[in-house]
Amino acid sequence: MKRLPSFLDQALPKLQKMISIQLSNEISTKLTTTPMQAVVYLDRIRERLLIGIEFRYGNLSIQPYQPPGRSTHHDYIVMREREKESAILELLAELPSLQTGRRHYCGGR
Repeated sequence: MKRLPSFLDQALPKLQKMISIQLSNEISTKLTTTPMQAVVYLDRIRERLLIGIEFRYGNLSIQPYQPPGRSTHHDYIVMREREKESAILELLAELPSLQTGRRHYCGGR
């Protein structure tokens, strides 16, 4: 049962595009499909722009540049919008910046 949330989060959306899937009531009641909200934080340090990003699914906040930690939402399983998350991260990766851990630094004005 430990791997079920990861499987549902990553594989289920892809499988649902190809085939019809029926989930048990026990799993269906734990599954949440809260829409993702991307939050971008901007700050300026000296001559650099600091960009931070966070993906929010209801009360759950995911910071993509932090190492994965233990889940704090044991009562439900979040169906993440990984394609949208990837598209946003790809846009940030195209910036003339330096990625360091949790943030991007953009030089110049």
